[in-house]
Amino acid sequence: MKTKTKAIIFRVSEDEHREIVKRSQPFLSITNYIKSALKEFSNKSHRQKIEASKELIELYRDANMHLAHLGGNLNQTVHRINETAKAGIDVSPIIISEILPQLQTLQSECTKLKGDLLRVTNKYRI
Repeated sequence: MKTKTKAIIFRVSEDEHREIVKRSQPFLSITNYIKSALKEFSNKSHRQKIEASKELIELYRDANMHLAHLGGNLNQTVHRINETAKAGIDVSPIIISEILPQLQTLQSECTKLKGDLLRVTNKYRI
């Protein structure tokens, strides 16, 4: 075993200290905890998983917002078409002018989402 002759000293706030002490308990010492964290973070595959998780979270938030917006528009349009059909009016022009473009936009968003997910998973080989 190598002789340990170096020390690293750094300052932390009270909250940071409490958090470090709390998280280090399973490791029996703060030193073991920091060494373990350093080893884990130095592991390329683990770091890639963290980066992939961050990208997937952002992708999910963005996709969720876009899909919710498109879904709301589609629901409103279908509601209008149902009201128009109940009134005995031909709904074919409405379907062609309103529903079809929204479905195409929805399909485009889904295709983009699929491509983005594929890009992230291939990038990190998940």
